[in-house]
Amino acid sequence: MFKLNSFVSLKFNKEDISSSDIGKLKYFDDEQFIISFFENPDQEPIEKVFNFKEDVSNEEFMESILEEVELTKHTRIYYFNHEDEKWYAGFVNSQDLNSVECVFTDNILPTQYYPNKDVYIRLNKPVSDPSTFLKKYISENKYLSDKREKYAKFMIDQRAISFGISSILSSIIDLTEYQIQIVSRILKDPIQRYLLSDEVGLGKTIEAGIILKQFVNDFPLQFQCWWCYNYCFVIVWKIINKLF
Repeated sequence: MFKLNSFVSLKFNKEDISSSDIGKLKYFDDEQFIISFFENPDQEPIEKVFNFKEDVSNEEFMESILEEVELTKHTRIYYFNHEDEKWYAGFVNSQDLNSVECVFTDNILPTQYYPNKDVYIRLNKPVSDPSTFLKKYISENKYLSDKREKYAKFMIDQRAISFGISSILSSIIDLTEYQIQIVSRILKDPIQRYLLSDEVGLGKTIEAGIILKQFVNDFPLQFQCWWCYNYCFVIVWKIINKLF
């Protein structure tokens, strides 16, 4: 039997509520039951009312519509604290029948079990208006933002070092400065018609490999290449393919 304030989901889509949305059993009596769904802290939860049928027992009818949900670890939750009348964002650590163990960022609230009636799971859809959360002082901590910032800076630095030529970064061999200059000159020229004719052993094949790899990166679905070479160079090109 479903308990009051237990977390449930519908077994089918109903209007703007999908079967993946998690709500709570807010109310039930001998005639009906109500499921509430949380969307944002600035409005009342969305309520779906279901009337019992005479030819089916109440318990069977509820089981045909509802499915009890076990909250997985790290599920995002929103908790309303009645003491200071504020909202807090956290995530699930564990769950029992009537409460949820919640962990809050920066330990703004103690990690402990909080009653189901004060814990909410947001609807599984994009936030239409972020200001509804911001004006309630609900925002994510900077942990992920700081990690993304470091990664973005690293990528920007790598792109600057490679002059925006991503194929240089994918090469597993060390390139010389003059090879990078030649490749950069060719790729930046709007009319890319060049003949690589350096002396033997200066890396013409490597330069061609970098250029071809860049074309593959930039035009993966439109790229075409014609290789015309003597049979003795087959082994050389097989090696070049492995380098890029």
